[in-house]
Amino acid sequence: MTDSDTVPVLGVHGVWNRQGGLEPQAAAERIAGWWRDAIAAGLGRPAEETPFQVMMAYYAHHLRTRTAQGPDDLDDLDTATQADIVEWARLLGAEEPVVQGWLTAPARAAVSWVATRFGLDHVLARGLAAAFFGELGAYFTDPDRRAAARTQVTEALHHTRPRVLIAHSLGSAVAYEALWAAPHPRSSC
Repeated sequence: MTDSDTVPVLGVHGVWNRQGGLEPQAAAERIAGWWRDAIAAGLGRPAEETPFQVMMAYYAHHLRTRTAQGPDDLDDLDTATQADIVEWARLLGAEEPVVQGWLTAPARAAVSWVATRFGLDHVLARGLAAAFFGELGAYFTDPDRRAAARTQVTEALHHTRPRVLIAHSLGSAVAYEALWAAPHPRSSC
């Protein structure tokens, strides 16, 4: 299969995709490889035989400026983000806080309640909640980080000129805003 036979596909990842220790280009290539393999598996074909060239718009480095150190990252989130975590637990059915743990570490107690209620691994649930709410909070409350993420996607759109755009999770919002801010040029295909 030649390059002219392939369809350019641009992926825009979601939360929890920070590739610590890698430069953004290497991180984009790593995640694109995962997506390429998943698409090929879904088609039941070897990756080298699919008609797609998968590329990735990587923006996670703009939202998470440090590598997670473990489940204690919940304590590092700002007060508003921790309040969002507590509200999330309440929406899932958690009672109003009555135990001391909720008063001293409400986000940690809320995630613990969710993990117990839904039979999840507590350490994994804390890590996911810290990443998810931390990245969402950074994107929706920090105009500079939001602009940087959106610019990264806009540049990838213009550089790759994809025929297909696949966005996941927060990547859907970033891609949507990038397309509205700087519409993708028409493809020559």
